[in-house]
Amino acid sequence: MKKAWENSAVYKSFSQASRLQQEVFISRFSQIMVIGLTIFAIRFFFIDLNSFVGVVFLPVALIAAWFLATKVVAPRMVLLFDKHLNREQ
Repeated sequence: MKKAWENSAVYKSFSQASRLQQEVFISRFSQIMVIGLTIFAIRFFFIDLNSFVGVVFLPVALIAAWFLATKVVAPRMVLLFDKHLNREQ
């Protein structure tokens, strides 16, 4: 499995990227994951909300998920993967 990962285009692209590009990649990945999980969680009880609350709640939840991903999750992920990222020049 490790050999297959090392031969993949994603691994080569990530390892050749600059430190800033790697951090941007991690930030985007965090945003996609948190917003996706938020949408997945909302879909369970969105039907029970009346239309006005649903129209207001959905954008607020998505903005909160984006903020959480950008300001909390992404910096933690960068710290977690720091030993695997390229050093700054």
